[in-house]
Amino acid sequence: KGMSSLSLRYTLENTLDHDVYVFTKILTYNRRTREREPDPDRVYVAWQPDAVGETVRICKELWRVPEYMDVESPEVPHLTRLAPGETLEENLTLGLPLKLDYPYMSAFKSKKAKPGDATQSRAKSVVFGIGYVTGDPTDLRLEAIDADTFTVPYGIAQLKQKRVEHSVNVPVRVTGTE
Repeated sequence: KGMSSLSLRYTLENTLDHDVYVFTKILTYNRRTREREPDPDRVYVAWQPDAVGETVRICKELWRVPEYMDVESPEVPHLTRLAPGETLEENLTLGLPLKLDYPYMSAFKSKKAKPGDATQSRAKSVVFGIGYVTGDPTDLRLEAIDADTFTVPYGIAQLKQKRVEHSVNVPVRVTGTE
């Protein structure tokens, strides 16, 4: 019998002399309230663009809207402020097989699957990534939700986002509809 879950733990330390804003809370649509709400346990899961069927990407970051897609309200995860010298640690447990889950899924089509086909595959490796932005809060047009949680406009996030990522060679099952 294979593994039933994949556990990830990451720690980020701000070694800069100014605040860093980390995408930590991806939004999930609440059918009851009909609102998008932050979900600290949600991650995006997608095939790594250059290694479809080989490497799965697990991330918390801004997902760019495809150029050929019109979106009224882009999905922008909430940011957590990390002051100079502070660390942020998260533990994530994801059920296996991993389920593909990322914004604008309908716009991305795997070369291996026809639209609507259920796919199941085994990835040879996992890449975990996290996005962040730096800069003056006024220039970033940050809006505070509470003392350490912020929103940022999509266009600014798209221009300013940087990423940290780490790859692990571990086989995992991935399922989903492309």
